[in-house]
Amino acid sequence: MIKVSFQSVAVALMAFTAIVFAQSALNNKYHQFELSSECRNPVVRKEIRDLDDEEWAMITDVITRMRNVGWFDWYGRVHSELFDYVHGNSMFFPFHRRFIRDFEFAGQSFNSAFFVPYWDSALDYLEPSKSEVLTSKYMGGNGSSLNQCVVDGVEANVILNYPETRCLRRQYNGQQPNTIQSWYPPSYIYNFVNTDTLMADFRSHIEYSIHGAVHLGLGADMETPWAANDFVFMIHHGNLDRLWNLWQQRSNGNGGTLIDTMDGPGPGNSAGISLNDEIVGYRETISEVLQIGQGKMCYTYPSQTARSASSSGTDMNEYCNAIDKTQRSQVSFCKNSSLAYQKRDFQQMVNCVPMLADLQLVFCEYSVQYAEMMGKSQEEVLEHYSLCQEFSRFVERCFPYANSTST
Repeated sequence: MIKVSFQSVAVALMAFTAIVFAQSALNNKYHQFELSSECRNPVVRKEIRDLDDEEWAMITDVITRMRNVGWFDWYGRVHSELFDYVHGNSMFFPFHRRFIRDFEFAGQSFNSAFFVPYWDSALDYLEPSKSEVLTSKYMGGNGSSLNQCVVDGVEANVILNYPETRCLRRQYNGQQPNTIQSWYPPSYIYNFVNTDTLMADFRSHIEYSIHGAVHLGLGADMETPWAANDFVFMIHHGNLDRLWNLWQQRSNGNGGTLIDTMDGPGPGNSAGISLNDEIVGYRETISEVLQIGQGKMCYTYPSQTARSASSSGTDMNEYCNAIDKTQRSQVSFCKNSSLAYQKRDFQQMVNCVPMLADLQLVFCEYSVQYAEMMGKSQEEVLEHYSLCQEFSRFVERCFPYANSTST
């Protein structure tokens, strides 16, 4: 029989109470807007490249005015101070949905037609730095070689006031100047949308793949906790929210959908998250943000369905053909982790199919690099090799002999 002392119970109760009060304090501190529960005319969030000139001019005007009065500094601070609570656990999607909607609502105080467009970054996976989104027409490109300051696009010469007064910075992570390491192709991302059935799995797969890749790819301010200082953050997380919405629409196999599926760890790796939990930073429950297009989540996305990862089509053909055409730099990930090397022997692939192995290692490095940035232990970092294994199965459709050829 296990004996539990009164003192140990009291200590545990005090610790639990401290967590509850800390959570409540956070929610009261950052909750800015009481959103109306009535949604009459939801805005439609379009892909940024689908905006007409009038829509983009309106959005540009609003975000400029928001920046002038300090809203970007505020959201950069909020995201920074809540960073550890809303990453690496199942609060990731609910928090960022509410966070982006909060930003959008603030913008609508300047123009009721304002909405946050999304950036379908997977469309630019081969050569992200050449994306039209990262040109002077939209978000601007890499930071200056002198000081990393963004000097073109809608955020040219922007000055931040949080965490310090200085320019907005970007620093691409490619091996060649002004380039970004390749991201994840659409088929890879939509495989998770189409097949994952648990929030814990879907969140991990998206957070540690395309989410981390874009943050790390643009670098500088975008790979910091205060990344929300950059409007790219908003359109990036708008896209992740869109992917979550697509996932929510899938059948749960019991006559319903995955819309109210919420499982996995909560903030601080607390055991079990539920729909009744309050969203970190807000005095609202997760259940209040599940359904877009109604209630407080007064926005929608253009009608669409999740693309099938099983149909090759042009996407897969272009991807396979591009492997031999695009130069990939060697990465030293396997050399830096003997445990990783023991878990999966990449060396044979390096010897057999150098280009394929390099490409796979680039994707794996993104996942692990992001996990390490999150302060994960080496054991936890290794868990993200499921992403590498998934990618291995994906690219074997291009080169089925990759794992079987001996040297």
